[in-house]
Amino acid sequence: MATLLTFGTMLMLNARMTLAILPLAPVFFLARKHFRDRLEVDSDTVQQNQIAWSSFLQEHLSSIVAVQLLRQERRQERAAFRHLGTSVRSLNRLFRTGISFTFYTSLTIGGAMSAVIGYGGWSVLTGAMTVGGLVAFYAYVTQLFEPLSGAAETYVRAQKAFASIRIVQAVLALQPTITNCPAVIKFPQKRPWTIELVDVSFGYPRNRGILSIPYLNIRAGEHVAVVGENGAGKSTLAKLMARLYDADSGSITVAGHDVRKIEIESLREHVCYAPPHPILFDTTLAANLRLGNVTASDADLKEVVEHVGLTAWVATLHGGLNHRAGPGGSRLSGGQKQTSWARESNPAAASHPDSGRSHVFARRRFRATVTR
Repeated sequence: MATLLTFGTMLMLNARMTLAILPLAPVFFLARKHFRDRLEVDSDTVQQNQIAWSSFLQEHLSSIVAVQLLRQERRQERAAFRHLGTSVRSLNRLFRTGISFTFYTSLTIGGAMSAVIGYGGWSVLTGAMTVGGLVAFYAYVTQLFEPLSGAAETYVRAQKAFASIRIVQAVLALQPTITNCPAVIKFPQKRPWTIELVDVSFGYPRNRGILSIPYLNIRAGEHVAVVGENGAGKSTLAKLMARLYDADSGSITVAGHDVRKIEIESLREHVCYAPPHPILFDTTLAANLRLGNVTASDADLKEVVEHVGLTAWVATLHGGLNHRAGPGGSRLSGGQKQTSWARESNPAAASHPDSGRSHVFARRRFRATVTR
């Protein structure tokens, strides 16, 4: 409204001069449009390079011992400088684009001011306009273009924030590939927990290897070991049972029901996959153990610790189960991390093999325990 009122007042003061500077407004918007795509691209590039730099730091700082043991400090240091240099160069490009955008938009505004002073000065000399009218008109021109100048500066700064927003929007737009079907059921606990795979095939995208299982039946109470070379599909088999992936063809049934027709949360409450590299969070041991069962009592946790043979070790810790595991479980040994993580699915039920749950573990060999 202020812009419209200012423009109307300028028309009343001097219509000819107003119409003379009016074509400069489209020039301003054309300059904005010209640099808009460059600002978006450069802002996105800055975000991507900063993400790559942060990922590199996180990965290498958590693996610093391996880097030192392999005597690769110098090489990885050079890689770090390459990542950092790429990030700095993208920041410089964004800075130069922002400066160019501000310069050309300001040039438009400066052109309008020059036109007013030149044409207005000539009008004053010829007597077509008074000095007071020129001063008033100039003030209105300043008021007209000042918001545009501020908007240009704000736009440059906003593009940096928009780049982050676009990344967040891209993440939020992702949809899970594993979802519940319209008519799902709870995990059938009143039937024998038999696992059966029929004509199952699965392949990862961009991977020539295909896991093929013509038939596999694991009856309730059986202990079955599946062994094979690295990449044979042992872990993939366990992930298919826990429905971290869906088979490309065939069927996987647990307790007589296809896993795709069982509610995902209910299925994973009873079928657990323990990866070869356990994940622990920087919180207490008790909180890590309760990730899979938040209602587990202190007595349940103590029973689990005793069952896995960590009672004496926990007793040596300051605070016992309230001792923090550290980032990535760095205060625990590899075996202790695996033991702790494997029991997260249900600390109370894990203390006895006949507790009524199916636990699927996959490491270098695969072991499935199905109990009724």
